[in-house]
Amino acid sequence: MTRWALLWVVVAGAAPARAEDAPVVDLLTMGPGNDIFEAFGHGTLCVTDAKRPEGLCYHYGNFDFSQPMTLVWDFVRGKAKFWAAATPMRRMIDSYTRHDRTIYLQRLPLSDAQATAMVAGLETDLLPENKYYVYHHFKNNCTTRLRDHIDRVTGGQFRAAFERPTGKTWRELSTTGYLGSIPMLIATELVEGYVADAPTTVWDAMFLPDVLRESAESYFGVKPEVLNVRKGWVPAGDPMLGRWVILGFGIALTLVVGVGAVTRRRWLFSSGLVVVALIAGALGTAYAVLALVSTMPEMRRNELLLVFLPTDLTLIFLRGKIRVTYLAARLALIAALAVAIATGMLVQPLWAPLAVVGGPFFAALLGARRV
Repeated sequence: MTRWALLWVVVAGAAPARAEDAPVVDLLTMGPGNDIFEAFGHGTLCVTDAKRPEGLCYHYGNFDFSQPMTLVWDFVRGKAKFWAAATPMRRMIDSYTRHDRTIYLQRLPLSDAQATAMVAGLETDLLPENKYYVYHHFKNNCTTRLRDHIDRVTGGQFRAAFERPTGKTWRELSTTGYLGSIPMLIATELVEGYVADAPTTVWDAMFLPDVLRESAESYFGVKPEVLNVRKGWVPAGDPMLGRWVILGFGIALTLVVGVGAVTRRRWLFSSGLVVVALIAGALGTAYAVLALVSTMPEMRRNELLLVFLPTDLTLIFLRGKIRVTYLAARLALIAALAVAIATGMLVQPLWAPLAVVGGPFFAALLGARRV
């Protein structure tokens, strides 16, 4: 059976009898692709009715690819603009099939009134004055917009059904899109502040297309029909891999500085300390800048501001007693942070980043008089 024949079977038999001219609404969700911006998948609501007999899909993941640096800068400031658009259903499915994405279809068993209200809301979003919105990766993205439309036409019942805890934080949920990508898993640990460590509900977690699909199945009792299956590699791995890599890096730097101190190899000792100073100072500076320029709480409120300091850059130049004094002061702060982490005063996953500065600085202080 061809893909379009399968789709016709799904469309023909997926819903109870309706008025002849009433619209029907399908939820399409797509699995991850090969690019970073495709890591979490995608979703769209597709309408079929007398006006749109071939089906028209409304989606919210559109942004300007031509200026990536501008997009990144707008994102960190909380000002990235995405927009709504509509694409014929056949073209949408063909495009995601060509790009080797798994595609799921669910016919939503909405009443005629609900389906009509859904179409009205989707069409309103296409109006010039409404089509643009400020993107937020957790709370206002291409999938939460679909979720909100479903909740709107169900009179808030959809949300009410899923206001239960997931047992995971925003940060833990976000690792699902970056499985197998060490750089992005490291970024997940280092970029966002403690707001990302708040507990989430299933409603919150519907910023992920997979969770929206599962929730739609649970609420409406509609099992997803698979229209295409990805043939390429599907990302997998340990979601905590980024944390382990950061910890391993800290241990490695500690060994380099420690061995340099014990063997009195000045070049090895100095090289390790310079690397730590550059990393800690650069990150500290970046966090300070983000706290100043961003409007996003995840960027402004970052406990790593206490771990990595811009002043660590001075270790590249400090010598003698001044360097010893600075290292002693930094270790006192690190010890205080360790106590705060252990007692729950700080909530971010800070142990691994703390090892990047704590271990090398401790080894440097112990060996400062030997080198």
